[in-house]
Amino acid sequence: MAVPRYGLCRYVRPHQSVQHHDTNDLVSVYDHLIGTDTCDPFDDSAEAVTAFEDGDWEPLLLRNLADIQRTREIALLAGKYVAQSDFGMKNLSPPER
Repeated sequence: MAVPRYGLCRYVRPHQSVQHHDTNDLVSVYDHLIGTDTCDPFDDSAEAVTAFEDGDWEPLLLRNLADIQRTREIALLAGKYVAQSDFGMKNLSPPER
């Protein structure tokens, strides 16, 4: 059964069943919940590793930008359904020595 899409996310009626997908990484979660195109030039992470090893930096930068886009759009979607008090910021600063 096809799942209708409304806006950024898929809409599922309570009586519909949805197939479970392996969605334990950023790209899979994004594709499952949002599914719009990004500027990511790679089909999988192995291609990004090869680009890194070859010193091909432009597609790696595009990959990073795509990850930022995915993270932002998932956070915006989650913000519609999860109380703000349940969100926590992660400190990304390097540890002080």
